Amino acid sequence: MRACVIGLGYVGSVFSACLARAGHDVVGYDCLEKKVTLTNQGLCSIHEPGLANIVEEQVKLKKLRATNSLEEAVLSSDIAFICVGTPNNLDGSLNLNQIFHVSGRIADMKKDSKDNYIIAIRSTVESGTCEKVQRYVDNILGSVKSKGHIDIIYNPEFLREGTAVEDYRNPPYIIFGLPEKNQEVLRKETKCIYKDVSSEELYLP
Repeated sequence: MRACVIGLGYVGSVFSACLARAGHDVVGYDCLEKKVTLTNQGLCSIHEPGLANIVEEQVKLKKLRATNSLEEAVLSSDIAFICVGTPNNLDGSLNLNQIFHVSGRIADMKKDSKDNYIIAIRSTVESGTCEKVQRYVDNILGSVKSKGHIDIIYNPEFLREGTAVEDYRNPPYIIFGLPEKNQEVLRKETKCIYKDVSSEELYLP
């Protein structure tokens, strides 16, 4: 699988390195040049037990790299995992601006493509966010009558600070909230519990 991980903060740094170690080709994106430079040097921008060795190893194996060009990350991948921040608004709700901003930019990049693409949201979001983002990108693609399609799915993370690498290796469960048509694609890549968002049923591999 060719994947890009958008946002090299705590979640994105751990996830991108562990995903590369699992055998996938991963490019991480961040707007901060320091994080990109550190990753490409095989170094970590965060402290997490066991992570430094994985990053160094995977960069040397050329399974992991980073860029500050979102276009480069997206166009060299088949799926984008969004790991950007969703801070609280003053009223306590989540600020989803970065989610929509990144998804909109991806849709703009893909509007002339005939291929299908997947955006997997790993950031903490409110119920119904995927449906809203799906409508948002559908409107962008529909405005130019694009022949391609972008599917929005949800893949929440359950990483605990201090044990994140171990949590990735031995998770209690992995959840993807996605339409049934996308299940087989991800079923081939990972052993997961699949939740069909339309039927609310659980699908075991």
